[in-house]
Amino acid sequence: MYLHTDHLQPGLLRKNGVPYGTDTTMGEIWDLRTLSPTGQWLTVSTKVEDPQYLLQPYIYDSIFQKEPDGAKWRPSPCSLTTGL
Repeated sequence: MYLHTDHLQPGLLRKNGVPYGTDTTMGEIWDLRTLSPTGQWLTVSTKVEDPQYLLQPYIYDSIFQKEPDGAKWRPSPCSLTTGL
């Protein structure tokens, strides 16, 4: 799936990184891969183009692996602690 975004408000590419301006465009490709022995992988490829601050497109990939079960995700309700 390809997503294209424009009309972004100015900001930073990373918390302490390069700024981007109002003419910035961003394209994303979302790809879900199922590999039988290793499970599922989600890859998000992002391309940022900004004529004001970037000399060339800024391209990066974010890769996530699906856990086989919920063993690492066990949310629990918050509890109130007193006497600190």
